[in-house]
Amino acid sequence: MYKKHCNRCFQPSFSSYAGGEWICPICTNDLTTRKAVIASNRTDLTSNYAKYQDQKEVSCKKNSSVSYQA
Repeated sequence: MYKKHCNRCFQPSFSSYAGGEWICPICTNDLTTRKAVIASNRTDLTSNYAKYQDQKEVSCKKNSSVSYQA
């Protein structure tokens, strides 16, 4: 997945192909000559998931340490 940022509306535009004609879907600016970058990679998604799991585990430990008295 590739991404280009529009220099007119400053919104990102995504495509599965880096070449060819590229028109901003928001403002119809021609982005063909702008540099395409890789939108994201799998390691970023994996590390974000790991952070989520760590936070979830800490939250569960905090909740399990609460005792209730009747």
